[in-house]
Amino acid sequence: MALGLGPNASFVLTLVTSTGLIGCASTPDPARETSDAASAAASHSVAVESQTPRSGDAGPARGSAPRHAPATSSTLNGRSPQFDKPGFTTFLRDGRLWVFQTTGPALADFREAGEPAKCVTWVGAGPAGMSLRSDSPDVMLAYLGSRDHFRVFPKDGRLWVFTEGSESLRQFLEGGEPAKCVTWVGAGPRDCTLRSDEADTLLAYVGAKDGFRTFGEDGRLWVFRAESDSLQEYLESGESAKCVTWIGTGPRGCSLRAESAQTLLAYTSAKPGFQTFGTGENRIWVFREGSEGLRHYVEEGEPGKCITWIGAGPDGRTLRSDSADTLLEYVAARPGFEVIAQDGRLWVFHAGSESLESFRTHGEPAKCVTFVGVGPRGATVRSNDRSTILAYLNAI
Repeated sequence: MALGLGPNASFVLTLVTSTGLIGCASTPDPARETSDAASAAASHSVAVESQTPRSGDAGPARGSAPRHAPATSSTLNGRSPQFDKPGFTTFLRDGRLWVFQTTGPALADFREAGEPAKCVTWVGAGPAGMSLRSDSPDVMLAYLGSRDHFRVFPKDGRLWVFTEGSESLRQFLEGGEPAKCVTWVGAGPRDCTLRSDEADTLLAYVGAKDGFRTFGEDGRLWVFRAESDSLQEYLESGESAKCVTWIGTGPRGCSLRAESAQTLLAYTSAKPGFQTFGTGENRIWVFREGSEGLRHYVEEGEPGKCITWIGAGPDGRTLRSDSADTLLEYVAARPGFEVIAQDGRLWVFHAGSESLESFRTHGEPAKCVTFVGVGPRGATVRSNDRSTILAYLNAI
């Protein structure tokens, strides 16, 4: 979705995400005990079970606690619980993220003997662009593919997806792969192929975002704020009293539906590390997760003083915030890097790097490189070395 920032738009991805939609738990496959057919289907699979999302409001959703806190000296070469997902345990070592099933034997071996002689590495595939390592590619695919309200099963490089608690999931666990399935090539994590028995299940899955619930219906995607009154109404009756439709603006060009245009604005502008709120004037309020500005907006409404950037948001919409640095970080968001705005300048670091951790701990480095006017809205970009800035600009 275009942000309308021009050719010099830059990027930021914080290590923070709200806990609405990402998080799964490993569960023993009942089929392995009850059905030979299901055992054959699951023999190369990793079962992942979803977790109930954290709460949101009926109107502007409450800001949930950051899921991915910045790396610190205690996590750069040890346990990294900020990257854990239910069912998975992670370790951050030398800027790479090791991922293991919490109940698997590989985790115990790793704790006792350290890094295994044989492992699989996916460069840049992890949170904030970090490299992932594990004893199995299926474990990493399950980790990346986990979503609340869904169960996923990696098999032969593809990802089977089912809605949690559905009849289709039960049949898969008991009888293996369905005779009829829908396949979306390249639609999953790392461009893997997704499979399910229903196209609407895949649509809801690929459209999942933190702080929202999504439902596929006849090729359209319904969007609701997590735990809002309108979501509860939809769950109980299967429909919404109000409906706003945006044609062709959703995943894979589908139409989006919600009870209000404000919900669709917030959904389409959502980014990790930020909370966004659509208004009736077609503007988008942006706040850092966990910030005082977010707390004030949720509890008391719009601030008395604000910064407005006209045309800087998705589809040329106007952005507003209590801080220009917040807006600068928001419009600069890109995977693989962390950008910290200070007085209109952007400090750029590779996500999970020691340089980033040093900056957070000690402040600006004694030696730095500066590229003037190359960032979004003509911002100056700084880093500890030239190669980081060039990589940053190359990712635009």
